[in-house]
Amino acid sequence: MEYRFSGKTIEEAVDNACRELNAEKGSFSYEVEDYPNKGFLGIGSKPAVITIKKEESLSDVLVSYVKKLFEL
Repeated sequence: MEYRFSGKTIEEAVDNACRELNAEKGSFSYEVEDYPNKGFLGIGSKPAVITIKKEESLSDVLVSYVKKLFEL
């Protein structure tokens, strides 16, 4: 499965990924899609965007399925 996260800096995007995926920083690898750009006087600024490719194990799929069942 592929996830995309963004932030003002690459570090902030990685922190957002850790928070959303409930993972530690060293437990996944990422690829920088877009580097942050501050722009001129804040005009034209762009956030950093990273892509994480995470393969889900059978236990991950089962846990997410059971969580969805309990939500219903």
